[in-house]
Amino acid sequence: MSERALVADTSALIHFMEGYPPAEKLLLGAAVHISVVTEIELLTMSAIKRTSAEVIERTLAQCSIWDVGPAIKDHCIRLRSAHRLKLADALIAATAASLSLPLATSDKGFARLKDELVIKWL
Repeated sequence: MSERALVADTSALIHFMEGYPPAEKLLLGAAVHISVVTEIELLTMSAIKRTSAEVIERTLAQCSIWDVGPAIKDHCIRLRSAHRLKLADALIAATAASLSLPLATSDKGFARLKDELVIKWL
């Protein structure tokens, strides 16, 4: 495993697949973990229509995908209650919290978690 590990949210992976240099710099060579929510969003969001299914599948194959287990569920409940996050965002943040890893994102909605998580901004 890479010395550098992080949880990437959906926005970070979209930027990476579109060739955005800051996303490439942050994610290339890192052990990238994602929530199952990010996987679902990538496979269903209209925002990624510009990206081919092959690119998405290749990118997902390089990630460790985490399902919702008891630790993630408990973190999600606490984060959602404390910060009024959308369920998807709370699950993604809870994945990072339960793995004790930084969260890579460009979604400013995660800014309210600056005291809860290390956030790597794109």
